[in-house]
Amino acid sequence: MEDEVTPSEEESIIEVPVDPKVEEFYSGAYRRISRGILVLALVATPVLAWRFGWKFGAGFLAGCVAAYANFAWLKSAVYGMVDKMAAGRQAPSGAALMFRFFWRYIFIALLAYVIFRGSSHAVYGFCAGLFVPIAAAMCEGMYEAVTAIRNRF
Repeated sequence: MEDEVTPSEEESIIEVPVDPKVEEFYSGAYRRISRGILVLALVATPVLAWRFGWKFGAGFLAGCVAAYANFAWLKSAVYGMVDKMAAGRQAPSGAALMFRFFWRYIFIALLAYVIFRGSSHAVYGFCAGLFVPIAAAMCEGMYEAVTAIRNRF
C-alpha cells in the first residue's frame, strides 16, 4: 500500500510568468481563423464550381458566408457576455440571450430553405460550406503546434 502524498498548507502555487510574445501570438488566433475562412472559401469555390457545377459552387459560397457570419456573431456574443460578467453588470434577460443564440441557427435554416427551393444540388454545396470554419480552425491548430515546437513555447 502506497502512501498518498498530500500537499501541505505551507506549499504555495508557483506562478509562471507569461511571455508577452507567446501571449501576442495566441491572441491572434481569431484573426488568423477569420482569414483562413476567407482564403479557403475563395480558393475552394471556383474549384468546386468547376468540378460539381455552378449551383454547387454557389451553394458552397453561400454556406461559407453563413458560416463566417455565424463565427463572427459567436465571437461578439461571447465577448459581450464576458464583458458584462467582468464589469459586474446585470446579465441580459433570458429571452434576449435565447434570441441571440438561436437567431444564428434560424438564419442558417432560412438560408438553406431558400437555397433548397432553388436547387437541391446547391444544398450539398451549402452544407459543405458550413464546414469551412472547422477546416480553418484545424489549420490554425496545426500552425500553432508547429510554431510552438519551432519556438519552444
